[in-house]
Formats: sequence, C-alpha cells, structure tokens
Amino acid sequence: MKYAVLLVMLALCWACQKEEFTVIQDQEDTEEVSNASANLRLKLRTVSSHDGSFDDVIDNASCVSIKLPYTLFFNGELYNIGTILDLQPIGPEDEVELIFPLTLVRSDHSEIIVTSEAQWEDELSVCGADTLIQEHNPCVDIAYPISLAIYNVAEGQFETRVIANSQELFPWVVDPQSEDLISINYPVDLIVGASSVLTTNNNNQLADTIDALANSCD
Repeated sequence: MKYAVLLVMLALCWACQKEEFTVIQDQEDTEEVSNASANLRLKLRTVSSHDGSFDDVIDNASCVSIKLPYTLFFNGELYNIGTILDLQPIGPEDEVELIFPLTLVRSDHSEIIVTSEAQWEDELSVCGADTLIQEHNPCVDIAYPISLAIYNVAEGQFETRVIANSQELFPWVVDPQSEDLISINYPVDLIVGASSVLTTNNNNQLADTIDALANSCD
C-alpha cells in the first residue's frame, strides 16, 4: 500500500450484507480521515478504559479495582466479596483489612497479582499520574455488543468482529500505529445514566455525543 491509503467502509446492509471498500488517493482527504479517526479513537478510549471507582470504599483508588472474587476482614470478620452487590454493606467508617495475594485490574484492563502491603502501596502511588483514569468518561457506557469491520492491510483480508465489552474494545482504540483499518458497524447505542439510551449512526455523531455527555453526571 505505498501509493494509496485504503479506508475500510463496511456498510452493513441488512438485506444483503454488502461490504464496500473505497480507495482514497488524495493526500488532503487522507489527512482529514486520519484526524477524524484519531479523534474517534480518543473518545472511545475515554469510555472503554477500566473504571475502578466502583470499589473505592475498599481501595480508595479509581485507577484500579480488585478483581472479584476475594476475601477480606470486614470489622474483624472474614467477609467474601463475590459480586459488586457485596460491597454495599461496607461504609467509609468501617474497618477493612485486605488479605494478600489479590489481583488488581488497572485502567488499561491489565492485571497484576499483588502479594504484599508494600506492593499494594506502590501500585496506588502511581494513580495520580494515570492519564487514562484522568480522561475517563464515567457518564457514558456503550451498549454492547457492537461489531467492528476490520481490514488487515498486510494480508488483504477483512473480518467482522463482535465486541462484547469495554475490555475487548480497548485494545482496538489505543494503538494508532496499528496497520489494521477499522470501521464501526452502526447503529451504536450509548447508555446514559440508569436507563436512557441514545442511538448514534456515524462516527461524527458517536464522537460528538460522547464528548457532549462527558460532564453530564457530575
């Protein structure tokens, strides 16, 4: 692909499942597409990074969460955390003591086994510099599953991949150097608040809606 930039535009046509490919040779058009793609990647990154704030009553750190299930001491008694609902009885005034080893999930969805209090403190000490959690948009969630049309430039092949959750989406939006060309199959629904759903039908609408709702839940 030395002389042309391939842009995958797989338009889902429910009647015939037709995929279209367009070759863009004009340099200005290419730059405009690249800039738009970078902006969309950024917006999707803000809603697909891992939000660890749901268990802040335990770790007081939104940049990580403790992988379920695990056991701790809750007011001196052994207590099992099997689901998020098990966190509800614990308040900020309660006494909580962690039991190691445990697994931390970072904002990029990577995991690390923590075996000591010292290692735990080291992990939490870098939270302030975590740009992913600083830019995370907690006000919007994507209604999964969604599907991506992926074109592999090197192999000249395409596939449709179903994305089931933010952990699966995140790797596709954090690597702008990837040679794979990716198109989102629309519509894509966004969940706002407890039950509101907004439907987006193209890249610009998706990016603009995520951006507009960034501070709507403050």
